[in-house]
Amino acid sequence: MVLGSQSAGRLAVLGALLPAQRIRVMPPENGEEPGFEGLADIAAIEARIALIARLKHVDVARQVARLSVEERSVCGGILTADTVIVGTRSDGQSVVCGKPPATPGLAEAVVRDWFVNLYAGRWHVAKTALCFSMPGANPIEQLVTTRVLFHPESAELVDWYLSTGEPFGKAGGYAIQGGGSLFVQGIDGSVSNVAGLPLWETRNLLRSILP
Repeated sequence: MVLGSQSAGRLAVLGALLPAQRIRVMPPENGEEPGFEGLADIAAIEARIALIARLKHVDVARQVARLSVEERSVCGGILTADTVIVGTRSDGQSVVCGKPPATPGLAEAVVRDWFVNLYAGRWHVAKTALCFSMPGANPIEQLVTTRVLFHPESAELVDWYLSTGEPFGKAGGYAIQGGGSLFVQGIDGSVSNVAGLPLWETRNLLRSILP
């Protein structure tokens, strides 16, 4: 199985389905992705994450095609994915919460805004677009959505959470598989989807190659 991702969290989730020796990590070579600027409609956001997963898949498939015949012979399916966290402001506008900015100070301000104005005491969603193919077959695409409710007091703990360093580099500014689970009051859907890879849906995609 070729996992087209550099996400350690996504690899860990896939490791629950397949042994490590059956997974080959091959991140996309092109690190540039279409952004979400100007997208406030949920349908447009869903279309964009599906496009990103599709572009990643094309990139990784080209890499596999360049491998030697022997190396290609042991490559099964190719799996790529893209996950975003989407909150809703009081005016109904959808906001994509990606990875916090790399700039110190700005990153803390952005995560604090998300926790105070989008997360605390409110539902937000995690959306993952999957793109999977077997050799010689057309890719299969799927979109998985999970709703997440944070405790109303979450905003009061955001400074502590920022001090742990965990929010940085994480989509949405939190890791549900880590300390971010503290804030969760309710969840509707796949927990692993919030971590970057929905296990049940991925398992169904992989059934054709699992023994």
